[in-house]
Amino acid sequence: MTPTSRTMQVCREAKCGKVPPWLETAAPSVTYQEVQTKFDRKRDFLGFIDVLVMCPPVMIGIQATTGDHVAARVRKICYERSQNAWYWLSCGGAIQVWGWRKYKTPQDGKWWRPRIVDIHLKDLRFV
Repeated sequence: MTPTSRTMQVCREAKCGKVPPWLETAAPSVTYQEVQTKFDRKRDFLGFIDVLVMCPPVMIGIQATTGDHVAARVRKICYERSQNAWYWLSCGGAIQVWGWRKYKTPQDGKWWRPRIVDIHLKDLRFV
């Protein structure tokens, strides 16, 4: 199960708002040796949102990843996607990075648990 699938499942089970279907789309890439189109790259909404949860009065944009890549995703949002993140946060949205990791002992019967990092306006760096 992918990190995005896990995130969507948890949000739906918690009934924390409306969770629409997948936001990321497959971006085609053409290989020239074989003239066929492959869909091997993913394109996230605004460049960083995999899952959107609508909990009035706020919408939460979630970047889902593995536990080892949380810092890289936070850095990507705060530096490379800072303008899109600024617009999202300024319009009342929230941004979270969920890093999924399998633990040695289950908690509430679940082996996989996310580490959730909130991103705020003060975290953004415009370069």
